[in-house]
Amino acid sequence: MQAKAKRPVALTFIMLFTVMISATQLWGGIVPVYKGAANSLVLGVGLLYVVLGVAGFAAVLGLWLYLSWSNLLTRIIYIVSIPIGLFAMYLDRSGSNLAQQIFNLGLDVWIIWYLMRPQTKALFTQAKK
Repeated sequence: MQAKAKRPVALTFIMLFTVMISATQLWGGIVPVYKGAANSLVLGVGLLYVVLGVAGFAAVLGLWLYLSWSNLLTRIIYIVSIPIGLFAMYLDRSGSNLAQQIFNLGLDVWIIWYLMRPQTKALFTQAKK
């Protein structure tokens, strides 16, 4: 019987971070959608956050099970997060928000890079066989 390969620590970190971000996005999106935000922009952003939150939880499940589509879905989520972070920097130029957004943007770029590495992609293509 062959021993199962250990899950890379970086992939586990990405899953945990994605769960935290998805929970935050769901909470931040459900409130304006549920309360029926009067401003259509706020309602639109709320809907976007709900979609990203649900997609994030689906991506984490797929990453956990090494499903082939999850790598691409996770990359799309973090690619979409980059302009959102830049917009958040524009809206709130306080030092704490800028520091948080710069940190998140760096993590977004690192996650995209990590998931595009051939070694990481191989984890999800080997699972298909």
